[in-house]
Amino acid sequence: MEIQLIRDLVIIVAGTVVTVAAIIVVVVVISVNRKVKDVLQSTRAVARRIEALAVIVGDELGRPMMQAAGVIQSVAFGIREIGKIFRKGD
Repeated sequence: MEIQLIRDLVIIVAGTVVTVAAIIVVVVVISVNRKVKDVLQSTRAVARRIEALAVIVGDELGRPMMQAAGVIQSVAFGIREIGKIFRKGD
């Protein structure tokens, strides 16, 4: 075999191997990309549900708790003011 023939065979084999490897890499990247997109969509859906739950909890618990805190503050203020009236009257 002549050196030129061996060189040509090496170039052809190397080119084929590189082409097959590139195709495999592209297929793997596309596959991973699809799986990552699915996971991201699922994560976004979960985040939306959690956000909706937080809004519901805030509406159902937050407002009544704030109203109760306001009532408690008002009662405490009233008791302090009544206490001041009785202390001044002594």
